[in-house]
Amino acid sequence: MLRTSILPFPDQSESQRRRLLVCRIAQQNRKTVQQILDSDLDNKLDSSDSDEETRAPPKKKRQPNKDQDHLKHHKSMMNDYFNEFTRYNSRDFCQRFRMERGLVVRIIQDLTKHYPYFVQKAVNLSISIPKQQTLILSFLDRIAQERWD
Repeated sequence: MLRTSILPFPDQSESQRRRLLVCRIAQQNRKTVQQILDSDLDNKLDSSDSDEETRAPPKKKRQPNKDQDHLKHHKSMMNDYFNEFTRYNSRDFCQRFRMERGLVVRIIQDLTKHYPYFVQKAVNLSISIPKQQTLILSFLDRIAQERWD
């Protein structure tokens, strides 16, 4: 309820005082709202001008991927470890992969047969399937070594 005792004009009736108070509050609110709207509009106009001047340049496009020559590395790995006449003997193979060649070949064949992730797509000739699988085996070997340390 409005406190009318503090209002000026004591000679006016209670209802007139209330109307006058409501009119003053409404007028003050209109002025306040108008000031807020004007200042917001001015700020937006000012900021839009400065945004155009200080706007960051567009991001540069990525550089094209470098050719990592996956095919060359695949052939090198196959010639070194997996082909019929390899560069390294079975002892070197066991040192490198910590298991025999036959076991690694069986693991590679089983992974390729059971998981579509290890099927080479013709469109994307990235890292070869045997290379992926030997990397996974070496990763698992490192995890096992860390676990026992």
